[in-house]
Amino acid sequence: MNKDTPLFIVTLSKCGRSKLRTLKAVRQTVKISSKDAIYVIENPPAILGETASEQEASEVKKEIEAAAPGAEVTIDRIE
Repeated sequence: MNKDTPLFIVTLSKCGRSKLRTLKAVRQTVKISSKDAIYVIENPPAILGETASEQEASEVKKEIEAAAPGAEVTIDRIE
């Protein structure tokens, strides 16, 4: 990765109203195991991933928040 390329960190800040819906959304979107997804939703804030693409980070945020009402996902830019 180029030194001048920013990195985007995607974090689950808050679990949705339904833990099951949040769990499914995280597993499908981020492609992690059930065990890891359970840990993530029970221990927010938790990092879901990092990417060099702002568009990819935004898509993860949009998919999880749409599938799990009440879930909050944040994107932080690291220079």
